[in-house]
Amino acid sequence: MTTWAWERPETDPGHAEEGGTYLFDSDEMHADEPVLPRLCSVALLGDSTVACRYFPPANRPENHLLVRLRRAFPDQRFVIQNLASAEAETGFRLEQMDQIFAAIPEMHLAFVRFNIQETDAAGFQEQMGSLQACCAAMREQYPGHHPAHFFEEIHGRLGPMYNALRGWAVETGYPVVDIYQKMQAEAGKGNWVLRVRGLPTPEQTVVDDSFDAFFGDEPAFFANTHPNSRCLALIAEWEVAMLKLLAKIS
Repeated sequence: MTTWAWERPETDPGHAEEGGTYLFDSDEMHADEPVLPRLCSVALLGDSTVACRYFPPANRPENHLLVRLRRAFPDQRFVIQNLASAEAETGFRLEQMDQIFAAIPEMHLAFVRFNIQETDAAGFQEQMGSLQACCAAMREQYPGHHPAHFFEEIHGRLGPMYNALRGWAVETGYPVVDIYQKMQAEAGKGNWVLRVRGLPTPEQTVVDDSFDAFFGDEPAFFANTHPNSRCLALIAEWEVAMLKLLAKIS
């Protein structure tokens, strides 16, 4: 019986959330599985919504995820590197991969997340093609390990583009955590305070709701799409729930 790098031996992996979670065929999950590594190397890849340089290190995605992974899988050691771009990029480029490969000689798991902002078909196809090429390069660079996981945050108005991207991810073998759908569910429960405030520049970013009373009539103050620390905590919970689900069905 094989064991995932992140699996907690002989314990109940717990309940995984269902809404916004998509898995490929479980029969395909065990092809060429590796021996359990002593240290599970995790990479966070994406744009400024993943880099989150407006926070001190303790509040950034890598620490939110690490704390929860250690609690969920105490018998497994993890190291997490956040290699996301601090710029407001909306795609993956092959020329970035050499830097990623140099930074992480061995990778067992990757979380990839971007805001998709292309609204025309041609622009979206170019971005999607770049993402597909980069994910294929990671699979070639790190053979014999479980495929990199693909997580995407997408604005709901993109409709068919979103469905195409999600369908490709699942068909290729990347489990998907739909951050947009899950955040919509949070808003439906009345949890609206999930984004930083102010303009999307470091010197004008307000990381909490302490100024809301002063700018309640300024829509631009609430237009920043970058997650706050509370939101990053939820995203980490959803990511760990996915890993628990994968460990459970393995």
